[in-house]
Amino acid sequence: MKEVSWKVNWDVYKLRERQEHITTDDILNKVTQEVVELSAWIQESDTENIYEEAGDVLVNVVSLSRELWCNVDELLASEVGEKQDLFPLLWEWNEQVQALRGRYSRKQWSLPEVESLTKSFISTLLNYTDPSKNIWEVIETNLTKLMEREWLYKPNINPRDYIAEYPNFPIEGVNFKDISPLLANPDALKYICHEMAERCRGADKIVALDARGFIFAPLMLKILGIPFIMARKPWKLPGETESISYDLEYWSNTIEIQKYDKDGNPNILPGEKVAIVDDLLATWGTAMAAINLIEKLGGEVFHAAFVIWLDEEFLLGKKERKELHKYSHSAVVSYND
Repeated sequence: MKEVSWKVNWDVYKLRERQEHITTDDILNKVTQEVVELSAWIQESDTENIYEEAGDVLVNVVSLSRELWCNVDELLASEVGEKQDLFPLLWEWNEQVQALRGRYSRKQWSLPEVESLTKSFISTLLNYTDPSKNIWEVIETNLTKLMEREWLYKPNINPRDYIAEYPNFPIEGVNFKDISPLLANPDALKYICHEMAERCRGADKIVALDARGFIFAPLMLKILGIPFIMARKPWKLPGETESISYDLEYWSNTIEIQKYDKDGNPNILPGEKVAIVDDLLATWGTAMAAINLIEKLGGEVFHAAFVIWLDEEFLLGKKERKELHKYSHSAVVSYND
């Protein structure tokens, strides 16, 4: 029996699919295509291509573990099982996965069933991987191959190309950054949301800031599978709210978060890791207020993600921007490059 080594630091080896903006549907389609190719190589008894294709299927199946809420360590602990016909196994596994996702299937899903079928799928695939390598070596080999083909997977997009600039708007001396062209381009918007989502991976919830943060957060939560909470201007949210007021350069403002969901449970639990999402970091005043509000509710600020940040010298001198360095933060587009 092939020795299976599975005690690995999975976080160190992020799968290329998760970094290169490929969706769950894309991966499921790739698995199906690769099983067809693997079956063809098995029919032809082409050992080299069998090993390579089985590794590709394995990488893609395991890479879905987060979306399927499966335990990666348990999946990687699978041992070589009986040789089963791959197509019926793929059909049964895919049916359960789609039922779990609420897509293309009216069957009742069962998480233990998904985990069991995933392990069965992996143990069958191990029959066709290189017997001189353990499961992690197979995965690592195929990840390296994917990384060498990065240009095939990652969109060739420079997000700056989709941001327009309007000098002296809305007032003299301001060079306004307009994200309208970015929102009008599906590929550019997908790129931005995946980049921001990767930086927020590990958070329990997203708090998006009124109003343009609301554009990006729903797309990010689809990628991350975590809840999204609105931080809104006053008198926009019903029910009991927690609010905080803050000063900007020329006026004061207030933001609010609903304290409870419709069932009376706190929207932010003590100790929860919360990511903040907005389109633009300038003075940091609104984002700093959101940080204070999250901490007031007992949450921990995990990361603050922005589409754009501005690094003009007069902005860096703001006291709120100096507070920035206490918190993890990033922007997809910086004008200080």
